[in-house]
Amino acid sequence: LNEKGGAAYRDLSMFYGARAKPTTVEVLGQDHVPLSVEQLPARLEAELPFAAGGVFMPANSMKINGVSISAVDTTITGPADAAARVNALVESITNDNTASAQDKAAVQGITAEVRDGKMVILRSPTAGATGQKGVIELSFGPQGNPQLLARLGFRTAAHLDGEMPEDLLVFTSGSGDVKIAASFSGQPLDANAQREQMRANPLQVQFTAADRYRVVDTRSNTVLAERAYQAGSTIEYRGLQVKLSAAPKANDVFNINGNQDGLGDNGNSLRFVDLEKQGITGPGNALSVTEAYLDVVDQITNVNQQAQVATKALEVVHQQAIEARESVSGVSLDEEAANLIRFQQAYQAAAKSMQVASQMFDAVLRI
Repeated sequence: LNEKGGAAYRDLSMFYGARAKPTTVEVLGQDHVPLSVEQLPARLEAELPFAAGGVFMPANSMKINGVSISAVDTTITGPADAAARVNALVESITNDNTASAQDKAAVQGITAEVRDGKMVILRSPTAGATGQKGVIELSFGPQGNPQLLARLGFRTAAHLDGEMPEDLLVFTSGSGDVKIAASFSGQPLDANAQREQMRANPLQVQFTAADRYRVVDTRSNTVLAERAYQAGSTIEYRGLQVKLSAAPKANDVFNINGNQDGLGDNGNSLRFVDLEKQGITGPGNALSVTEAYLDVVDQITNVNQQAQVATKALEVVHQQAIEARESVSGVSLDEEAANLIRFQQAYQAAAKSMQVASQMFDAVLRI
C-alpha cells in the first residue's frame, strides 16, 4: 500500500500506517476579526498505552518518513526510550555526510518527546521536501506489521489521497478481533459524474485464453479484474456490460473507451431526461421545467380566482350605485301613469265644457 506513483494500484497515492499533517489556525483580533493565519506543527501522538514489558522491534520493521528507525533487532522499553531513538536517528542522519539528500529531507524538523506518559512526534510545517512539508508518517518495513505500531501506542490507518476512481474494498487477515472505521472528505459522485469518470478511464478486456479474461486500466496498466469466461456470457465490470457475438480467442483484445464522438451514444437523450429534474429557471435556477410550469399554473389560477372575486364585488357596488341614483333622481312609472290619467280626464272635462258652451251659443242664436 505504501507504494506511490507508477508502482501503486492505478497510480494512486496511498499510505498505510500512522500519519500527521500540519494544521492552520486563524489569529483573531478585536471583535473577532481575522488578522492572520498561523501554521501549527504536525503532531503525531500515541493514542494507546505503551505495551507493558517493552516492544521488540525486528530489524528494518519500522520507518519514519520512509527512513528505517533501526537496522538491527532491538527492544524499546517505553515511550521515553522510543522518543530518544527517534531523536538519535534524526541527529545521526542530519550530521551524516554520507546520508542522501532524500533521507535528510525526510527527517528534517522532526523531534520526539514524552507528554502525559505517551510519545509525541512533532515536525515543523516548513520542514521537508516539496509535497511532504511538515508531514509525519510512521510505516512498516519488511518485518513490520500493524500490531507493532499498536504496541507503541499508535493506531494504524489507510490513507488514500486525491480522488478515488472506483469503490474500495478493505480486506483484513490474521487472528483476533478487528475493528474498522472509515471516513472521507468530499461529495459522493452522482450518476452523471460516475459516467464521466468512467469515460475518462479507458479499459481493455484482454483474453489470456479462450475461457479467461482480465480487465486492464489502460492509463496505469493496472489489472483490475481477472475472471473465467463462458461463451455467450456477459462481461460485467462496475456497471459496464459487454456481450460478444462470437466466441473469443486467446490474445483477443477489446477496447472500451468513452465514445467521445457520440456515435451510437444515448448520452444526449439521458441529458434531455435529466432536464426534468435539473434546476434551470427561477431564483438561483432552483426550479426545474415541471416545477416552473406548475408555479405558472398556480399563479394564473390565483390571479383568475382574484379576478372573479373582484368582478362579483364590483357588480354589487354597481347595483348599489344604481339604486342610490334612482333614489335621488329616478322616475316612477306608476306615478307617471296616474298623472297621465289625471291629465287625460282634465282634458276630457275641458273638451266637454267647450261642447256645452257651443251648444248653448247655438241655442241663443236660434232664439
